[in-house]
Amino acid sequence: MTEFMQASIDSENNICPVNSYNEWDPLEEVIVGRLDGANIPPYHVVVTHNLPRSTARLYRPFAGQRYPRFLVKRAQKALDEFIHILKSEGVVVRQPDLMNFSVQYKTPY
Repeated sequence: MTEFMQASIDSENNICPVNSYNEWDPLEEVIVGRLDGANIPPYHVVVTHNLPRSTARLYRPFAGQRYPRFLVKRAQKALDEFIHILKSEGVVVRQPDLMNFSVQYKTPY
């Protein structure tokens, strides 16, 4: 183990529950996101730049709203299967706490 890796492990400031030191070791633990309460991103060039124009136009009237239930349901089914595959391979799967995606965020300044 390198000095850097040991310092990282010993660090009290290291609060991330999952770490990676190289890309060759078997996957042991992973953080998988959640779809609960997911909203369509805001209309902004950063979001729409790489989308086809027809799709990008849909962002303006629907930005900030929740994704349609049928899309979330299909995506959740795929995500659940992905989690199942990871767990069946012995990988520990962590998920973040639920959060309200409709609340706008800003810096404290």
